[in-house]
Amino acid sequence: MTVFRNDDLHLDATPALLHHEALDGCGRWSDRVAVLDAATGSAVGHTELAQRSQRIAAGLRARGARRGDVIALVAANGTGFPEAMHGALAAGLTLAPANPLLTARELGAFLRLVGARFVVADAASFVLARAAASGQELFALEALPEAQPRVASDGDPGDLALLMSSSGTTGLPKSAAHTHTGVVAMLRAFGSFPFTRLTPEDVVAGVIPFADIFGSVVLNAALHAGARVVTLPRFELEAFLAMVEQHRVTVVPAVPPLARALAVHPLVDRYDLSSLRLVLIGAAPCPTEVEIACQERLGCVVGQSFGMSELGPISLLDEPLRPGALGRLVPGLEAVVVDREDGERLGAGETGELWVRSPQLMAGYLGDETATAATIDAQGWLHTGDLATFDDDGYLYVVDRLKELIKVRGYQVAPAQLEAELAAHPAVADAAVVPRPDEEAGEVPVAYVALREPAEPAAIASWVAGRVAPYKRLADVIVVDEVPRNATGKLLRRLLVERERERTNAASTV
Repeated sequence: MTVFRNDDLHLDATPALLHHEALDGCGRWSDRVAVLDAATGSAVGHTELAQRSQRIAAGLRARGARRGDVIALVAANGTGFPEAMHGALAAGLTLAPANPLLTARELGAFLRLVGARFVVADAASFVLARAAASGQELFALEALPEAQPRVASDGDPGDLALLMSSSGTTGLPKSAAHTHTGVVAMLRAFGSFPFTRLTPEDVVAGVIPFADIFGSVVLNAALHAGARVVTLPRFELEAFLAMVEQHRVTVVPAVPPLARALAVHPLVDRYDLSSLRLVLIGAAPCPTEVEIACQERLGCVVGQSFGMSELGPISLLDEPLRPGALGRLVPGLEAVVVDREDGERLGAGETGELWVRSPQLMAGYLGDETATAATIDAQGWLHTGDLATFDDDGYLYVVDRLKELIKVRGYQVAPAQLEAELAAHPAVADAAVVPRPDEEAGEVPVAYVALREPAEPAAIASWVAGRVAPYKRLADVIVVDEVPRNATGKLLRRLLVERERERTNAASTV
């Protein structure tokens, strides 16, 4: 059996608590800013962050929080996010970050899914959180309880640290449960490559949501290294470019639409981006030509990475750079490429489904043994649902996606959720949702619906929009006589995916 691994790098798998890994070195960076909000100018230093996290931990314990309780955090990127995160972790709690773009209905379902006892929300999300909460104690991020620390942090590296939202391979909302040990392994793997090894001299753009596993790993890797993270509460291209220029940003974790903008948008030429040393593209596939154009325009290293909510980074860019590749495997991780038909393990240059296992791997989907067993087999291999191949030097290439997730500006959109919403519309008899390639967003969701009574497509799209987060809104609703299914009723989604690709290719040739 061919097992791919990166033997050039070593992973220190010594168990540790996440808040210790991220903040224990803060005393060395006492004169440095840890996180700065570019919109407001507010900042928190490394030492101040560590101390405030301990006061928040004591305050939460004084309010009755106990080891293993789940606390949900609904907040945009900013100085308060890491304070609340590490305060909760130091109190022995499990943190469940939630996307502030969710509707109250979606957030309420999330709180029930993770079993939250407490909810913390920033000022912009407080009304949303209050509408969604049902029995949870609600705190404002700006007024978290604090107390003088009197006892040592409670916790064990095997305790659950983070519950990260994921749709897995079956397209329904799940919560990937990560232990402290697993998340610490992610941070150490991220810092093991020369390009992604952060230093105290780095200034990192905090534009990937910290509620996402990509954003969380980058944030905590930066805190561990003594780097500075500069944030924006919401992404706007001109504000981002001004931030890079003003704060001399060196590292930008980016989703493909941002990489495309950096490659072609005329606004880029108005700003001095010469401080950049690395643009790390992740969260969704990026066209190779965009990657190359971005590097040529900026004059810095630009490359792609690959990861999942279930285990963080799988591969990171390495020297020499290979455009189109997703880098090489992180240390400590093993991978196999499996033939979908007969289960045979394939070698370099052959394409099959990518399976991986690693110390970074989640403990499972919270409260869902069936979904966990469908994703992680008895030997510990996580079946990624991606068609991939390795070259002879161990560089990873993802060829296609077998799982059904739609990637909109780096966000995961589950067709199954949108199909369930459409099924609740009184005029819709059947529905299927598929991705449509989009130059700006990467992909957008499109619905094919069969009707039981007359209805305008725009009205159906508007109805769904009122029930889901903005990034999940349907770009188009197409009425068909019949949604394609096989004799047993299984949706033939691939037929509609191919139809969308053909439509896009035809439009590009006009």
